[in-house]
Amino acid sequence: MKQLIFPVVIAFAPLFFLIQLGAKPYLVSNSGSERATSGSGCKIVTFKDKTHVVWQDADEKGAYFNRIRTLDNGSGKWTEPFTLNQGRDNHARPVIALDKEGYLHVVLSGHNSPATYRRSVRPNDSSEWTKAEDVGRGTYPVVTVAGDGTLLATMRVSPRWAGVDLFAKRPGEPWKKRSRLLYRDPKYPAYAGYQTGLAWSPDRKTLHVVMDFYESYHTHKARGAHQAICYMRSPDGGYTWQKSDGTPVQLPARPEQMDTLARHQGPGRKDLPPPVILAQGSLVVDRRGIPRVLYVSHQEKPGQTLVATPDGKGGWKRTEVDGLSKKWPGLRPMGCRGSFTIDAAGNLYALLELKPYGQGWKDGKPTRAMVFADSKQLAWITSRDDGKTFTAGEALPSGKTIHQPNVERPAGFNQIKAGTSPPFIYFDGLSRYRRKGEVIRNNVYFVRSVDR
Repeated sequence: MKQLIFPVVIAFAPLFFLIQLGAKPYLVSNSGSERATSGSGCKIVTFKDKTHVVWQDADEKGAYFNRIRTLDNGSGKWTEPFTLNQGRDNHARPVIALDKEGYLHVVLSGHNSPATYRRSVRPNDSSEWTKAEDVGRGTYPVVTVAGDGTLLATMRVSPRWAGVDLFAKRPGEPWKKRSRLLYRDPKYPAYAGYQTGLAWSPDRKTLHVVMDFYESYHTHKARGAHQAICYMRSPDGGYTWQKSDGTPVQLPARPEQMDTLARHQGPGRKDLPPPVILAQGSLVVDRRGIPRVLYVSHQEKPGQTLVATPDGKGGWKRTEVDGLSKKWPGLRPMGCRGSFTIDAAGNLYALLELKPYGQGWKDGKPTRAMVFADSKQLAWITSRDDGKTFTAGEALPSGKTIHQPNVERPAGFNQIKAGTSPPFIYFDGLSRYRRKGEVIRNNVYFVRSVDR
């Protein structure tokens, strides 16, 4: 049966965005890598009067380093950068979470290799850290904190991209693999990419997960043959899992056992295509415990932006956030990684990186070239009424070079202050893969929250 999609008309609110533009980007680093702020995991957490920011740098020889700085929101002063570790390559980036006492927790990614973990020695203080501990092997971590202080992290399986593992660290204990959440179907034996998003219900016991599947018949000749956006939840903090209607999900799972919000199947392409459908971890849970998934689909039309919520009957209602293409007719979002968040009052925010539509697209779908294309616009869409209506406008002036914006999201016990636009981080310069012997170093910028 054809899925019903309800359009949500965007109203434009110039006053709010005039205020937002008053927050000038602050130069956090002039040594950012070509993937300095990329990833589905959280890069920013705020606790009381301080905001902590992580990113990846590159030195003059091309080595990669994960770093953190802290902003005192009262004085406006920043700490000096603290180096958390040296990463293996540009995939080995940091993510951060915050517990209820204010301790900072970072997971420092590997690339089909061991990921490591460190904790701040003092609450709300990034100047000193515990020794590194192994988390497990994997890539693209996302980390969060349960109500009892247990840390939970997801990572793509190493080696051979075989699925997604869930790791847990109870207070005072080492990291342990808890389960394999999903697995790659053997009929897709080649490259697979999986992105996850984690969010807690208000009870901090129910963990919600959204997962992107991107699987291939052949790594270079039939890539992206199977794609899906799927959801499940755990009522006991990650031990057992179920669909939105309570139907049990047996692990490791496939889309057939989960709630599937969107799916794409085809022969795959040989030009290393970007995904056709992607949520990229964009999941929030409102004050009533209702999950909302933001995703971008190029199936019906380029850059279609949708928000999905359970309908209470075992299905999902999808509403289209319409109007972006009317305001910016020559631009489209390719994806929504690191973009979707919710403040303490339940207001929804999405920070979308809009890219030029036309050259670099094929049959209404982005090609590999668009992954590295400069953004022409960074746009906020905001809802104060649970997603019924949205306002939209500029997050930064048009024409800036913007790559991989990453907005603060609840990653444990941090919250976005009600009535403020969330802070975010991004980089400019080059974002393509390095050529042999080349060193790419970019500027990394932070934009602080602004009262509305």
